[in-house]
Order: sequence, then structure tokens, then C-alpha cells
Amino acid sequence: MNLHSLTAHALLDLFRSGKASAREAYEAVLGRIKAVDPKVKAYISPVRNLPDFAGEFQIPIAIKDNLCTKGEEITCASRILKGFLFAVRRRGHRKGQEKRRGYFGDREHG
Repeated sequence: MNLHSLTAHALLDLFRSGKASAREAYEAVLGRIKAVDPKVKAYISPVRNLPDFAGEFQIPIAIKDNLCTKGEEITCASRILKGFLFAVRRRGHRKGQEKRRGYFGDREHG
């Protein structure tokens, strides 16, 4: 079974049935990246933070390098941005808005 090629829904079904674990899926994805990435060079940043695999099921994902992730370097594939770390700072948000699920912050940048 090629865990690296399954959808999130398919992985979740396997995790719930006990036929595969999050660790196995994660290792399958890392193995695929190590096998293919030297040829296609799709990944800019190596994996630094390994999940602890405790609690809820962990689905392996890749995040595009133009999306900010707290505490992670973002370069947008540009040498100019090397070393840039996104600092979370919100201005003008409404009271209570930061507690809502799915809130990503204000759309305006400034």
C-alpha cells in the first residue's frame, strides 16, 4: 500500500481501522520525498519539527513556501528573504475574533 499517495480521508479511514498508523504514513511520505526530491527539487525547507504522534491522528501535509507558518522561515523561494521569520502581529481585529476557529487574521497588510 502506498501511503504517500492516499488522500487525507483515505489515511484517516486507515488510521481509525488500525490498518495503518500516522507514523507509518509520515515515514512513507518522508521516504517518497527523499526518493524523488533530488530529481524534482520541489521542497525548499527540510522537515525540522517531527510530530509527537500523540492524541488526534496526524495527517502529513506540505505547506507552500509563500504561506507564513509561525516560527518557520519563509522565503518564497527567494534568496532575498533568507532568514525571514513571520512574526504574528494583528492590528485592528475585533474583540473575540482571535478565538474563533479558522480565524487567520486580517486581510490588509501594513
